[in-house]
Amino acid sequence: MFGRPKLFISYRRADAEASAGHLCTLLRQQFGRDRVFLDTRSIPFGEAFERVIRTQIDAADKVVALIGPTWLEARNERGRRLDQSDDMVRFELATALASGKPVVPVLLNGAAMPRPEQLPEALRMLHGKHAAPMRDASFETDFEPLVDRLRRVTFALGSAALAVPAAALMVAALAATSALDVLHLDTLGQRWLLQATPPADDASLRLLTIDAASERALGREYKVGSDAANAAAWRRDHARLIDRAAQAGARAVAFDSVMRIATDADAELAAAARRAAGRTPPMRVVFGTDSLAADGTLPWPGTLVGSAVPGVVCLVSRGAGEVWSVPLAVLQADAVSGLASARQVIAAGRPALALAALANGLRAVDRDRGALDFAGALPDTPLRFSALRRHRGSSDDCPALPANSHYAALLLRISPAGHWRDPVRHLSYADALDPARVADAALAGRVLLVGNTELGSPDRRSDTHAVSDGVWSSRRVYGVELHADAYSALASGRVPRLPNTDRQALTAFAASLVGALAATALYTQHALWRRTLLLTLVATWIALAWWLAHGGIILNVGYDLLALLLAYIATRAAQQLASWRQSRGGIDP
Repeated sequence: MFGRPKLFISYRRADAEASAGHLCTLLRQQFGRDRVFLDTRSIPFGEAFERVIRTQIDAADKVVALIGPTWLEARNERGRRLDQSDDMVRFELATALASGKPVVPVLLNGAAMPRPEQLPEALRMLHGKHAAPMRDASFETDFEPLVDRLRRVTFALGSAALAVPAAALMVAALAATSALDVLHLDTLGQRWLLQATPPADDASLRLLTIDAASERALGREYKVGSDAANAAAWRRDHARLIDRAAQAGARAVAFDSVMRIATDADAELAAAARRAAGRTPPMRVVFGTDSLAADGTLPWPGTLVGSAVPGVVCLVSRGAGEVWSVPLAVLQADAVSGLASARQVIAAGRPALALAALANGLRAVDRDRGALDFAGALPDTPLRFSALRRHRGSSDDCPALPANSHYAALLLRISPAGHWRDPVRHLSYADALDPARVADAALAGRVLLVGNTELGSPDRRSDTHAVSDGVWSSRRVYGVELHADAYSALASGRVPRLPNTDRQALTAFAASLVGALAATALYTQHALWRRTLLLTLVATWIALAWWLAHGGIILNVGYDLLALLLAYIATRAAQQLASWRQSRGGIDP
């Protein structure tokens, strides 16, 4: 029972027999007859003395060592008794110290704590332990602080046993509901950990940007809207690009644009996509969409339907650009019940643009492996996701993500400014159309991601997103660059992973245990020392989270620290309550 330690009383009969008997009587009144061992009262006749002593010390929570005025220098015909290996006091305390049992020295009637050089080697650890004074004249008065000390650690451990699971369960529930996102604490922690390592950089990707230079070279502006003539001209160029890339041996061409209006060039573009798919080996062509229905209905003009693979271009931001993610795959309507059950493989569809550029035949998400399943041949590198999430917003910005739908998310490590403008990774769209400016070798074996960036007219640069680089700094990043970061992470296998519900509960439990043990160990320490060590534990947990982030594991550090602090506070409050109850009359918890 919490607050009732099991005690072993060690004493020398010639030195403290009366005091030992008196103390044993009072302790048994406090903790119970079966909780206090005294050799003269507890060893049956005929038992092996040393065996019983060793068994009782092993079973004890604490050993109370009574040290009287003659304890240290007690002698017999062979000399000082503490120096003799068969001395029972030496045997008792040496056994307790060697096994790591807490030993509480009690100094009787003015006895002094022995100095290290006065003790045999087996008892040297006794020195330095905080001793409780006790005198015959004030025995009952001195008894109360001793009982408080004996009770406290045992009750603290009991408090920890209650506080740890309670704090862990509370924090796991908060994490499941993303409660800390109200203050953006979880989002800020994720952004910081995502910055622990640089983003992936897959050499197979080449960014083709429709920019001001492309507009000048082709003699027209790039307009997103209802201008059918302008759209037709660009789609003819897209058809040229597809044929050029297929001839050069590219692996895939993906367009970060949604083709909504019908034009007289659609048949030409669809034919180019089908020619690419019919080659040996085939070249994948992906057209962007933001509203792929469950039945496969696309917002494309009818001529384009069936000519290319659809790829969802939606991006999801948390905390005003603090953390960006890509919905890699949307779980089917029955996924809600699947998430609540033991099912590990859940049917899914609506692949993201970057995912569609890498592999065909998305079939399901595997919760246990944290990976995506495909029909037919699997990619060489398993295509993983960061976490399963629920889309709690509306579907206005991205109809492909219905309200309350679940999806497999990829957390983005966003590349630094200028990364995708490097000539090693980037080509101007117009240059890629001209074999005289870009050789086939620059396209062979590549995945080409096409999107608009710095157009000639600033008022047409609508596809930009706010990205936070720090507490006070942010910048604008083009959507095609975020899709490029997603592709690089998937292709390289460097996908950051968030803990699932079970693992979040485990990390919260571990953090709660650390907090409860800290409260137990520091209960009697000075407030400054307690706060310093508590801050050290918090800093250590943050350093652990940073180290794990280098390996791709992103802890929910905000929830873990909350669990640590809750368990610390709850355990300490229980300890203080126990002390208060005892001071009000020695009530046993």
